[in-house]
Amino acid sequence: MPAHFNRGRPKIIEKMKNTDLKPLSVWLVAIIFWSSSSAAAQNLPLAFPTGDHLEQVEGLYNSHPVSLIEACGWSIDSAGLQWLSFLEAIEQKASTLGVDLKGVRLVLTVFFQGDGQIKHLGFARQVTSRNIREEILEAFFRQFANEYRLEVGADSGFFHEGPAIFPLRPERAGG
Repeated sequence: MPAHFNRGRPKIIEKMKNTDLKPLSVWLVAIIFWSSSSAAAQNLPLAFPTGDHLEQVEGLYNSHPVSLIEACGWSIDSAGLQWLSFLEAIEQKASTLGVDLKGVRLVLTVFFQGDGQIKHLGFARQVTSRNIREEILEAFFRQFANEYRLEVGADSGFFHEGPAIFPLRPERAGG
């Protein structure tokens, strides 16, 4: 290594081999990424289009490490009933507010606090969805998320991502 390269370097780094620096740099990058993704997730709105905030959503998975199924004691039946209850509450609130969700198909990404309150609710329209303005969905889900609480408790924040197709019960033609 040229002599001018070491000028100004701390003596401890001079003594370290190049291989010693690799694990250190990996840890530093990981810590910087984790802290930046956590900080970015804190600035995330209550309800939002998922595609506009992909990096922040990734950070939320780190701070909400438990899935809904885990929060339900690994009972797929219990988790399924909780999700269905959640979707029914969405449909009922939309009906109350006069928001027409018929034909709307979404993928919802919901991050809950340990007590079941919604911390963040992301939504993405599926390709086969009826068109509905994003601003309407955002305003609706913001109001819904402020009022809803899932009847599941966990030691930490938890998440669930799943489809939402409205109406939940298909309407029969002609009757």
